[in-house]
This record gives sequence, C-alpha cells and structure tokens, in this order.
Amino acid sequence: CFTCSAPPVCCAAAGATIDDIASGELEGGAARREALQQSCGWLHDELRDAVAEAALPVKLLSCRDSYVQHLRWEGVASEGETKLRQVVEYCKASSASLQVQLCLPGACGPEAAFGAKIGAPPSPAPSLRLCACASLTPGMATLAGTTLREAMQQASA
Repeated sequence: CFTCSAPPVCCAAAGATIDDIASGELEGGAARREALQQSCGWLHDELRDAVAEAALPVKLLSCRDSYVQHLRWEGVASEGETKLRQVVEYCKASSASLQVQLCLPGACGPEAAFGAKIGAPPSPAPSLRLCACASLTPGMATLAGTTLREAMQQASA
C-alpha cells in the first residue's frame, strides 16, 4: 500500500534538487548554479554573434539566462529542414564534435492532421537547439560559436 510517507519519485527528485541547490558545497548547489548562469551568458553571446554573421536566415530566440538556446529558421519554409540538418551534420563531424539538436515541430503526421482538422495555427518553423552546462568554459563557448558559423556558411553554399 502506497502512503504519504513514501513520496513519488518525481517529488523525491525535486526535493533532492532543492537541497543540492541550497547547499554551499563547492561542487554542488549554489556554485554549480552560478557556473551554469555564467555559461548560459557565454553561449548566448557567441550564438548571437554567430547569427549576426550567419549566411543562413536564422534568428536567436532565447534569452541570455536560458540554458537552452534556440535558433529558428526564418527563410523559405521548404528549405529549412534540409539546411538546418546540414548544419547539425557539419557540427557533429567537426573537430569540436558540437552536439546540436534539430527540432522539427511539424514532423508528427497525425498531430499536423489533427491541427488542420481543428483549425490550429501551422507548426512553427524548424529550429536548432543548443544547451549550456555548468562545466562550459569561455573557450568552449567560443568554439561552439565558431563551429556554428562555419556550419551555417557551409550549408548556405
């Protein structure tokens, strides 16, 4: 029999996370959160600069404080998935081995069909997602920006 004395795993995980953030340990808690916030800023700044010089029509959507950074395709819709997939493949094969996720909101056929049936707005354009982590250094963020610039240049050719 399940009782309130044995919380579900998600509640236990949330409690452990709060305890970790509140701790003053060097490797955990507040120090890791502060390092993550700094990393988010470094990554955002590099991506902002890469987008400003981009040979592809992409827009940086995320704020500087978010650990998830999205670059949305702003060009001809029919080219978006192909061009962004080329960017992902270039980044993965690069010496930086940069991991970039391609997000395709309209990829689920049944969801698109249901949306059309109920008159929902069309799915957003494809996007690229990059995430920061607490161990990201300024040099790593710079390498990510440089690799992304190169990838976008290559995909635009």
